Amino acid sequence: KKAKGKKGKEIPVEDKIPSIDYEDPRFASLFKSPLFALDPTDPQFKR
Repeated sequence: KKAKGKKGKEIPVEDKIPSIDYEDPRFASLFKSPLFALDPTDPQFKR
């Protein structure tokens, strides 16, 4: 049998992580509209 190699956990580099512009009008409704809010009373809501 061949042993499976273990790869080390890579720490994400700051340069590779994209920055998010929260003031972008394309995504403003995600943060301001109650239609996109999480509903904890929903049966599919998991903590």
